[in-house]
Formats: sequence, C-alpha cells, structure tokens
Amino acid sequence: MNKATHCIASTLALAVTSTGHAAIFAGFDDQTDIGTTYGTANDTGQQTAVDQYGGIAGDGWTGGWNTWTGSGDPNYTREKTVLNADPLVGGSGNYLRIASTSTSTSPRWAVYRDLTSTSSIDLTQPGTVSFLYRLDDASLFQTGGSSFIQILGGARWGFNRDEATWAIASVGGASRTWGVNDGNGLGGGTVTDTGLEIIEGDTFSFVIDADPIASTYEISITNLDTGDSFTSTSPLGFAESQAGNNAQGDPLGNTFGESIWFVQQAFRAGTEAEPIANTFAASIDSISITPIPEPASVVLIGMGAFTLLSRRRRRFTFDG
Repeated sequence: MNKATHCIASTLALAVTSTGHAAIFAGFDDQTDIGTTYGTANDTGQQTAVDQYGGIAGDGWTGGWNTWTGSGDPNYTREKTVLNADPLVGGSGNYLRIASTSTSTSPRWAVYRDLTSTSSIDLTQPGTVSFLYRLDDASLFQTGGSSFIQILGGARWGFNRDEATWAIASVGGASRTWGVNDGNGLGGGTVTDTGLEIIEGDTFSFVIDADPIASTYEISITNLDTGDSFTSTSPLGFAESQAGNNAQGDPLGNTFGESIWFVQQAFRAGTEAEPIANTFAASIDSISITPIPEPASVVLIGMGAFTLLSRRRRRFTFDG
C-alpha cells in the first residue's frame, strides 16, 4: 500500500471508529474447554472471559449466557457445547451447539444473553443485528404442530415473539419455513411466511435492521448453502412498542431489544404411557450488534475520502 492510499484508509478507519461502528459480538472465540457439555446439572459454562459460553459481563453484554426452561421434567435434557469441528461457514472457528432430548409434553427452552448500551452503540438508536444459524437435527419438526423455533430481540425474560421487538419463527408442518413477525406494538402481530425452507444442515445468515424510534425493522435471510434468500420489502412492526412493556411487565426501555433469544419447543409424540422421544440440535455463531450510521456520518466519510483523493490527484498533476 502506498503512502497516499494508506492515508485514505487510515482516515476512513478513523471516521468509522468515531461514528461508533464497533460491534457487540459473540463468536465464542475465548472458549478454551472445547467439547465440554454444559447441561441441566451444570449450566454455568466457562466464565473467565467475555466471549464464551457462559461468559462474563463486558463489551456490551450485561453478563454471560443464560438458559431459560419452561419444563422441569426429569426426562428433558438440554445441552450447550462450544465446538469447532464443523463450523457454520468455511474455514475454522468456534460455535455454540444447543441440543435437547425430551419426552415431556411440550418443552420449551432457550439460551439468551442480555445487552446494554455502550460508548460505541446506543440501543435506543437504529442498529443492525446479525448472526448465523444452522439447524443440525430437525427431528422435532416430525412430532407435531406445536414444535417450533423462535429467534427474538426481546426485553429481559422476553421468551415469546409477542413479548419481543423483532421476531423470527418457524412456520408450517414437518417441512418448515422461516417466518417473520409483523407486530402491532401491543403484544401481538402476524407471522408472514417467507417461503424460505429451513433445511437441516444448511447455514442461514440473518441481518436485521431495527429502528426503535419508529418501532420497526427490516430483515434479510440467506441460505448460504443454496443462495436462496428473502428480504422484506417494507418495514415490519415491533410486537411490543418501544414505549411498552412485555408480558412479564419488563420495559423495553425504548430499545430495539435488551436481549437476544434462541428459543425452541419440541412437541412430544406418542402416548402418555409410551412417549416417543424427540430431539433438537442447532448451532449459532457470529452474533453481532452494530449501530446504523446516520446519513450525515456517511456523507462525512465520503467527503473525507473525496478530499484525500482530490489532493492525491493534484499532487500527481504537479509532480508530472
């Protein structure tokens, strides 16, 4: 890189940093006990650095990862394991695998982590949430209509799409598709079928641009294995308005979600006397929350680059 190009790159980097583009991130890169499973009896995870399961507070996270469960059935197991043998995208890297086996009636459980505003991101302003998700075992979809996946931006303890800001949910029977929730701001809404099939073993990229000021969001979902994608064509509403509370009475705090939730429910098949165990497994990685720059900031960055390029062009003219 020559001096002029380096100067331009440095200026752009400084402008981006000054406008707060540092992200809240979770990639499980600090995990050292790879392959250790944390389950019902030992759910704390590793707690020596921020970017772990469970993790500690810092970098925009108020604490480590948590598990919520609606079932205390002894025949219900849930496991969280950081692995690196089968990354969600090419190359290598750690990721979190969440898995369960159950003969409970209709167990619902989730992993979630709470967020807080930092010097580099203000959750009361528009922001982008992105992550990778792969369904590794789709057996839960074979066991009944009450089986589902939900991924939510919610207030604390917001484990239901009606208690969230932005919300994604599986739609359909044994062959499921991704759906997106168009909320009414009052704790309800309608799930729109994207037509994008949830294929076992395929990695999906999610990008959500959320605006807590307008209580709306836009979303794109891409199957990285097939190239199939969905992009919303108009803003979708928050299920809970930015000024409201969720069903637990917890305020959303005028944010686009004070937590991120990965929820799953697997409906039990069989009879009461002879239940058929169902299984679920999914992997998540590269969770990122970044601010959306204001138009003025984008213009400022562009003007800085244009000025430097103009100076470089004039210097070449004078030298020639």
